Amino acid sequence: MKLAAFIFCAALAAQSPEGFDAIVQRADAARDAHQVDQAVALYQQALHLKPGWRQGWWVLGSILYDANRYAEGAQAFLPLTTLDAEKSPGWAMAGLCEFEIQHYQDAFTHLQKAQLLGLPPSLYDVVEYHIDLILIRSGQFDRAMERITRIAGRKGDNPRLAVAMGIAGLRRAVLPADLPASDRDLVMALGRAMCDAAASRTKDANAEFEALLAQYPSLPELHYLYGLVLLESYPDKALAAFQQELKLSPRHAPALISMAGEYVKRNDFQGALHCAQKAVDDEPRYFAAHAMLGKVLVEGGLDLQKGIQELETAVELEPANPQSRVALASAYLKAGRKEDAAKERAEFLRLRTEIDASNKVQVAQ
Repeated sequence: MKLAAFIFCAALAAQSPEGFDAIVQRADAARDAHQVDQAVALYQQALHLKPGWRQGWWVLGSILYDANRYAEGAQAFLPLTTLDAEKSPGWAMAGLCEFEIQHYQDAFTHLQKAQLLGLPPSLYDVVEYHIDLILIRSGQFDRAMERITRIAGRKGDNPRLAVAMGIAGLRRAVLPADLPASDRDLVMALGRAMCDAAASRTKDANAEFEALLAQYPSLPELHYLYGLVLLESYPDKALAAFQQELKLSPRHAPALISMAGEYVKRNDFQGALHCAQKAVDDEPRYFAAHAMLGKVLVEGGLDLQKGIQELETAVELEPANPQSRVALASAYLKAGRKEDAAKERAEFLRLRTEIDASNKVQVAQ
């Protein structure tokens, strides 16, 4: 029942011969005795009397969540997003309930709000994990992998995290529960290798990737992902891995973008241009392809105006990506567009501040 309904019923509930304190005492006793239905009814009765009772909403929502009554739990936690709008737990728990009832867009909105407000340690991992799952389900694989990489870098062996990483790495828009049983070993092995790489366990990651490639030499994504692992220390081997991926998947834009980035480091702007342009041609709605093409054109001195257009397209396709913003600011500055450059720089700083804040474990008050 929504908050408005409780407020509407408050006058009727106030006619109850039993006082608020007595009802709460009985509700607490029923909760402690694990009498779920009775406890829920009593807390609801108490909340009819005092719709602004924050602790009551929290306890009611928690009971319903623990009882797997997620739709009712969401309705119990949502009033806290108004009563305690600047505190994250209500937003977080509402989002977790909504995830369970497959209201993914609402869940994503509320979990992100909780993240931005600062999460208590008890909720941090579970909120981050469910945000990652929603990103994977919606096909935002690169964004999910970037987030999981940050977490895996500071966590030990975490099977649940490895499964999410493996699914994202294979670019499959499914939740772990929907993964075919025949794919589970592959997904776990790949996710573990990627998490080891994220945690700088390079020797383990390399051995795991070599074993995977020996078993699945023609599986799309594996050569590309191994190339990412090799890129910093063994760039020539990484380029070879990306080229092998392109033999399997000729329109693999992420591999082309990664190759272009390496060619830029080598000041081979013509090689970079070929890869970046092909990535745009193959995936015209992929913001990272436009961002890389713009970077090549601007930094290589090939075509400043076209480079700006490509970077503007990248920002239009993915407004929340800070790297595209700062690259566009730099390009505007080269073109003498100081005011536009300042605006993009300010937006870059705003986005970076939000990302940095969301990466910190903050204790909610």
